[in-house]
Amino acid sequence: SRIGIVGIIKKLCYLFIVAAAISFDFIIYYTSLSLNLGINYEPYFFCTLVTVWLIINELISILENLIKIGVPVPKFMEKAILAAKNKIEKTTNKEEAKFQVAKTIYGYLVSLNGKEGFAEWTYDKALNILREAIKVNDQPVYTQLEGDILFAKKDYSGAYASYDKLNKSALVSSGTFYSAAKAKQLMEGSDINEVIALMDSAIVRLNKPYLSDAAPYFFERAELYAQVKKYREAVLDYNTFYNAVNGDVNALFYYQREQSEMQCRMYQQALDDINKAVELSADDENLWAEKGIVHLRVNQLDEAIKAFEKAISINADYAAGYRMLGYCQSLKKMKKEAKANYEKAKALGDTVVDQLLEKL
Repeated sequence: SRIGIVGIIKKLCYLFIVAAAISFDFIIYYTSLSLNLGINYEPYFFCTLVTVWLIINELISILENLIKIGVPVPKFMEKAILAAKNKIEKTTNKEEAKFQVAKTIYGYLVSLNGKEGFAEWTYDKALNILREAIKVNDQPVYTQLEGDILFAKKDYSGAYASYDKLNKSALVSSGTFYSAAKAKQLMEGSDINEVIALMDSAIVRLNKPYLSDAAPYFFERAELYAQVKKYREAVLDYNTFYNAVNGDVNALFYYQREQSEMQCRMYQQALDDINKAVELSADDENLWAEKGIVHLRVNQLDEAIKAFEKAISINADYAAGYRMLGYCQSLKKMKKEAKANYEKAKALGDTVVDQLLEKL
């Protein structure tokens, strides 16, 4: 019959609608990849929504036909399908769409890395669109994006408020506490101990054994511990970081750990670390000078002298290097050499060396 033919044509048209949705997904996804827009777009997003919507429409049609011919259909089933359809339509057209737009703008702006982009796309615009969605449907995932946008705007108090709210939701994780800690740390007048407490909450949620994805948490907390002079705790976190990345670290890491080890009087560990640092960055005069300081601290004057000599051989204008070299020489009663290096340091503008010259 004609009605049957129209029905078949209608069903075939569904394929074209799904194909159009797939094409739209393809265009958005691959345009983002090709132009490196930084859009975190889920492949088959619209295709899935359209397909589910069409299936639900057909289920509703089947139920209606069953009711017409007298087949008893549970009311809860009818209500459930209608509710699902309404949910899909709302998600597609309103809050979820606004969230996706805000997320796209945010991702695009982050990908610019300071470069100039579309004038119409701003963090404020993304935030305003997102907050329209939050007013209607305050979901944790929306709050997380709100915090990220505020953090990018350098509104650290606002970002912290969003992350703090997120930490009281079902979406709480080590990552949300880490974000809250970073925002808190950058807030003016913040208490470092409160930042450490947030990092503690982040770390306690990490899975063991700690792998590379957990490493940044321990490195950040180690630096925080060092700031509040909890050096032993800092060393422990540096060690955990080192193990988490399987020892794949640079000279700066060895230098930072050595600084905390020195404060704990862990001299052998400090020597080992500073030796590793100069091995990895042999042309850094500051590292060689630090090596000299460590040797001086444990009264290894000959090794200290060699380290300071290396520092000034790398940088002939390194005033502090000449001063420290002179100081080591004075301890070995090499007064002539010490005086010459003190005077060189003074000529290069060192303001501390005058006191040493008077004592020589």
